[in-house]
Amino acid sequence: MGGGLQGQVFLWHPAVVVTVCNGVDKNNEHGWVQLVRAKMLACSLRVVHSNVTLVALARGFAAGDLEYLHAAGYNRVIDLSSVPASAFALRPLFSWMREDAAKKEKENTEVLQRLWPWGHGNVQERKDGECTSLKLHVWDPETVGEYSTVLHSDTDVIFLTDPLPWLNANRHEYFVASKEVQGRPYTGMNSHMFLLTPNKQVFRILVESATTGHFMPHTNTEQDVIETVFPWRTTTLIKLPSHMHLKTTLLCKPCSSFITAKPSRSRRRTGSVAGVAGTNTSSKIFIGIRSVAGHLHDVCNRASVFNCLPDYCAEVDQRQAAGVQNRKVAAAHARP
Repeated sequence: MGGGLQGQVFLWHPAVVVTVCNGVDKNNEHGWVQLVRAKMLACSLRVVHSNVTLVALARGFAAGDLEYLHAAGYNRVIDLSSVPASAFALRPLFSWMREDAAKKEKENTEVLQRLWPWGHGNVQERKDGECTSLKLHVWDPETVGEYSTVLHSDTDVIFLTDPLPWLNANRHEYFVASKEVQGRPYTGMNSHMFLLTPNKQVFRILVESATTGHFMPHTNTEQDVIETVFPWRTTTLIKLPSHMHLKTTLLCKPCSSFITAKPSRSRRRTGSVAGVAGTNTSSKIFIGIRSVAGHLHDVCNRASVFNCLPDYCAEVDQRQAAGVQNRKVAAAHARP
């Protein structure tokens, strides 16, 4: 009967993968912040009783930090510290005029043509492109191994439901992400979470696009590369699994007051807001605070947040206190 693929059984191996990089961060935060967030993400999966395989791609961390991720619940931790940045990190582009000037200086040298949206000046001055480019490795079968379907997630994500049923329902999709239009005159994507199928050729396309600067610059991160390669019209139609995407360090202080009691809802009346007379700026700020308070209550009382938050916040406080102490000691030693 000729053999070939007939009779072979293909096994489906889904995984949730996060990337953690001990380098320049968007908000200039320490690398440990990513580790602690990754721990809380793992906790949220346990709270929703998910058995999904959890994998971390790490770069720049010590062996003890990799063990920390194992202890936090990661089934596999893959260290990519030995991979040179030149092999995958994107070339940022901050100004069209600067790029044009560089071309004029190198008239006799082949200079790669950079994509640039006419009239689009909202290019972010982010310097964390090398670390965010680590995400591109989730497309590399040699890196992620046997996983046939991968849901990549940033560490500042909290799962509200088990993603396995969603992964099963969308196992034949090659890419799924959420649409984003903010701050740009075109439609792009948000790469805080996306579904993909690892593929060596796609990995090569993405890496070569990143390293040669062949992408539409907006964030100057891997998101620009991804949204330049994948068509948003067909890949953003499917809703991602239920989750929260937020900077979880912001939750620690507010949650201590919002977990137990829900803030009263203010009624908006003509000429006054919850007892504050008039419609001046302070009234508008008051409305905003009430809205944030209600949102924080809803967030903090979610089981996957409520059950994971105490340990998370305690560790954040401990690490921040240690950092303050270390800076004091260093300052004392630096005095003449």
